[in-house]
Amino acid sequence: MKSKPSSKLIGLVAKIQKQVENTNSTYAENFVSNLITHPIPFFGKLEEAEILTVGLNPSPREFDNARWPDSKIAPELLASELYKYFENDYRLWHPWFEKWAAATSQLETNLQYKSGRVAHIDLSPRATQVMSRVPEVETFAKMIREDLVWLPALIECAKSAKILLIAGAVNREKYLIEFLAKHGREYQIAVVRKDDGTSRSLGFYELRVGSRSLPVFFSGSSPSARDKGEKLTRNISTHREKIFKLLADSTTRPAGTTGN
Repeated sequence: MKSKPSSKLIGLVAKIQKQVENTNSTYAENFVSNLITHPIPFFGKLEEAEILTVGLNPSPREFDNARWPDSKIAPELLASELYKYFENDYRLWHPWFEKWAAATSQLETNLQYKSGRVAHIDLSPRATQVMSRVPEVETFAKMIREDLVWLPALIECAKSAKILLIAGAVNREKYLIEFLAKHGREYQIAVVRKDDGTSRSLGFYELRVGSRSLPVFFSGSSPSARDKGEKLTRNISTHREKIFKLLADSTTRPAGTTGN
């Protein structure tokens, strides 16, 4: 696998950096005081990964203990550091990803971030206080909603992705998949339920954006849950056969052509 991002992905990172810098003041009340952060649109080999795990936004703990520079990072360097995030010996990955790794390994032992076959994206690239403790809940939801503008471009860059594994909630009212289904339409993102629809907290969907149509497995329980990701791992293990079939069968198709 190649070890560096394309010029297209670097250009996208530059655009996101500029937009975040210009709008951060709108959401400042939910940031951690005196913590210098950087926008993180993705983690891992986005352009090569077969699986994308999808979460809410980066943890503020990602920036603890001088893990990242205090000064602005050039887009080429930021994109490169994020691309090789799971390979760096001098900056250990955030332990949150270990919980996702335990879950994806239920599908196949080598389906790991470190192998480059799995990468991660968030609905927002901004690190705030953790969702359950943000002082301004409505402002947080607004941030997530408006940062969805970048999701189509990230999916477009993830040209090898065959399936999305989405987990968690945006707030106490909406799961990530529900929030994405409601607000993604503003950015030409469509979410279609592909099972019997009996459970809000678990299910199979299809994400349609631009020319891409990708299968989705959703778990309401995420690595951030109090059980430290155990239920997420069980959910993926329980549905392993169907998820693995989707992974094996999925190819990039025009929107709306993914099978049930």
